[in-house]
Amino acid sequence: SMTPTILMKDGKPVMAIGSPGSERIISAIVQVISLWVDAGLSIEEAVNQNRIHVSPGKELYIENDNLPGIEREILLNSGFTFSTPPSEIIINGLNPYFGGVHAVALENSEWEGAADPRRDGSIGFISK
Repeated sequence: SMTPTILMKDGKPVMAIGSPGSERIISAIVQVISLWVDAGLSIEEAVNQNRIHVSPGKELYIENDNLPGIEREILLNSGFTFSTPPSEIIINGLNPYFGGVHAVALENSEWEGAADPRRDGSIGFISK
């Protein structure tokens, strides 16, 4: 799946975002968008947050295994199983398994960019 995405507000673009990551692309993109739109984080903060991924069959992967006990208990009681992502791909303490989101977003009337530290890359854009 591919998710090159442009978010619009009042007919004008406010974010351009995308990621590699196989079956985890969509979950990575949705989490970053939600953290930016719903939680009010900056685009850089949103891209840098820990992520989760649910595979078909209720298999749940959690980055850095930082889920609070009550939330973990609720998920277990709902039939989810917890799985560990492959650790042999960790680079600089970060796991590219959870995608590699790169984005630009309009913040306080200025375009700001973020490159996911889980993957190689950088951000650049031209704004008129």
